[in-house]
Amino acid sequence: MPTILIVDDDARCREPVARMLRTDGYDVIRVANGREALDAMDEQPINLIVLDQLARGAEQLGRHPVDPAIRIIDAIASVAVAIALRFGHRSRPP
Repeated sequence: MPTILIVDDDARCREPVARMLRTDGYDVIRVANGREALDAMDEQPINLIVLDQLARGAEQLGRHPVDPAIRIIDAIASVAVAIALRFGHRSRPP
């Protein structure tokens, strides 16, 4: 199953997004900042990153070499992205 990394420092956004994506069958990793995201990426393969650009340390991902196969969705409102993934766009990451 594809793995989605959610990077959002606001748990009120991060947790509902994670629940929604898990319901749709995705494996989800939740982190609060860029440093935790980089650590998660080192620990296991990631297919998609939903990145809150306002999260602490989000800019670290831009300076870190990221596998070009990983899709990154830059978002300010992660909940809106999850809704779009669930209802507006049914294709899954590879």
